[in-house]
Amino acid sequence: MPIFNFPQFEHESFWNYLSRLNDYHAQLNQNFVKWKICEVFAMGLNSASRGFVESICPGGLIGLLSTTQDEV
Repeated sequence: MPIFNFPQFEHESFWNYLSRLNDYHAQLNQNFVKWKICEVFAMGLNSASRGFVESICPGGLIGLLSTTQDEV
């Protein structure tokens, strides 16, 4: 379960969503574990962006969530 919900807007591009999430994360000023941020990211994607991420990540979203911080 993600530590907070950060959904992607319906017509928002993948890169705008990622930039907005990074900006929000920087404002939190807390040290979240990298895989928790990846989980928030993955759960907030809309269906179009989820397909894009699954196509570029070996193992899809499960592969992304099972990688180490250095691999991400």
